[in-house]
This record gives sequence, C-alpha cells and structure tokens, in this order.
Amino acid sequence: MRLIHIFLLLAICTQFACSNKQMNKLHKQHSQTINTLLGENISAEQKIEGLANTYIHLFEEALDYSSSKKAYQHISKFSKSHKGELKMLIGQVEDQMAQMSFEQKASYFLSLSQKDYIPRLMKLLPQVEKKIGRKLSSLSFVSKIIKLFKPESLLDSILK
Repeated sequence: MRLIHIFLLLAICTQFACSNKQMNKLHKQHSQTINTLLGENISAEQKIEGLANTYIHLFEEALDYSSSKKAYQHISKFSKSHKGELKMLIGQVEDQMAQMSFEQKASYFLSLSQKDYIPRLMKLLPQVEKKIGRKLSSLSFVSKIIKLFKPESLLDSILK
C-alpha cells in the first residue's frame, strides 16, 4: 500500500513538472514571435495581426489547462514576463497610427474589420474569463492589449 502512495506522489510530481515545462516552452515561442514583431520594417497592421494571433494562441492554451489556477498562471506569467516588449510593441503601433492620415486610418480600420482574428479573439475572451473566474481586465497589461482590438478603440484611434 505504501508503494502505491509513493508511486502516485511521483506521478503527480512528474505531471506538474511536465506542465511547467510545457508552459515555459509555449512562453518561449510567444517571446520569439513578439521579438519578431518589434522589427522596424513591420507595419502596424502586421504587428496587430501578430499580436492578436499570439493572444489567440495564449487564450486557447489557457483553455486547454484542466485547472483554472494553471490557466490564470499561464496568462499572468505571459503578461508579466513580456511586459516590456508588449509596451514597446503597443508604442510602435500607436506611433505608426499617429503618423497616418485620416484616409489611411479609415482604410486600416476597414481592413482590420474584415480580419478573422477579431471575432475569434472576442469569442475567446468570455471563455477564458469564465475559465479563470475573473475578468481579464484584472491583468492590467492584458486589458491594454485587448483595447487594441475592440471596435470602439479602433474608432477612437481613427478620429484622433
């Protein structure tokens, strides 16, 4: 009987180690994507598309965890470990948007509204919030990123 308990304990510890290893591997992949998006020769539209796809993958990965605690940790760890890069990326997008004329912003907005990643992201948000048991706006940096994809935020940026 004692041997069974030891075996179960080892199995549980191994599962946690594999889970953390997988989480770190996924974060490393996301980090590479974000660092690529920070390049100077990438348009604002490509940066937003890359960022949206990164968050779609992040949210889908969080939904794959059986534990809501692990799902929250996954998103929280990503947000904290990439805070500087994400801040720079948002700054670059805002700078590029500020340099656009009204017509360019309107064209940009229309092209974004036709992308398939906006509805996917908006569909995933409530699912993730339900899974982790709290609003994603509680993660301050995630809420800043999400604002980039909301229609009212896009309209505000056109009118500036």
